[in-house]
Amino acid sequence: MFHKNTSSEFIRVATALFLSKNRKEATEINEVLQQAFQKRNDIVHGAQHYTGMEKVKLKGQDVLLAEVFWKVRRIVAKMIYVSIQKLVRTSGMRKLG
Repeated sequence: MFHKNTSSEFIRVATALFLSKNRKEATEINEVLQQAFQKRNDIVHGAQHYTGMEKVKLKGQDVLLAEVFWKVRRIVAKMIYVSIQKLVRTSGMRKLG
């Protein structure tokens, strides 16, 4: 959905705007993606490793890191679903192949 060099900030904002129905949803999506990108960068750059059982803050509450990644999975699935719906509804986009 995004070019490989797209900044995490742009991905967070664009995804929140694309998927959310209101400001609360947009804020939640942005917060989840911010945590996920932060942890991903820690892993990729060798600063940290995680088991998924670590606690992180989401909406001011401690949640397991594994829960953040399950939320990311749902965000990605929703992005794919919404994109497919748009392709089906848009004239001339049904037969791209």
